[in-house]
Amino acid sequence: MVEKLPVLHKPKTPAIIVCLITRWRETVSYETNADLNNVITANMTLEIATLPVTGQNQSQSWTLSANGTGFRRGDARVMAEERILKQIETDTKMSLGL
Repeated sequence: MVEKLPVLHKPKTPAIIVCLITRWRETVSYETNADLNNVITANMTLEIATLPVTGQNQSQSWTLSANGTGFRRGDARVMAEERILKQIETDTKMSLGL
């Protein structure tokens, strides 16, 4: 038995196409604390900017910062990255305003 697929109708309003350029810059610096068994701290900043190519949208930017610690640079960096991702997930003000 062959099922009939529903007929798709044209939307009554035209589709909105938005083109954005997204630019980001990540900076990381490391500090070693000899008083804490050489624990390494990664200080990370992530700057994000969106630049509209078409339409009426405004440019937007966000700057996020976090620290992470570990006994290796890679571990400290991963912790800082995870903290920045958590900020992005929970920030209700980060929106493209489309």
